[in-house]
Amino acid sequence: MIAAMETASYQCILPALPKGKVSVGIHVNVSHNLAVPIGTEVTVTATVTEIDRRRVEFHVLATSSKGQVGAGTHTRFIVGIDTFSKNQ
Repeated sequence: MIAAMETASYQCILPALPKGKVSVGIHVNVSHNLAVPIGTEVTVTATVTEIDRRRVEFHVLATSSKGQVGAGTHTRFIVGIDTFSKNQ
């Protein structure tokens, strides 16, 4: 669920990033509220709630037909691809 929330957040801002920039996740704070069986369709959404220079905050939500599976916040930083690659 957390991986899906991070992916939704990444994809949410990807079209708006300047060429040569990517976002990296730095913090996740979520609750897992409802267990669902393997194979259950879960919809994950990410909504930008704050932008402060290179830091982007998201509200993340996972739902199924049974209700809210999980929710919380996720933080990403915008970094240069070249700079980030050199630190690896």
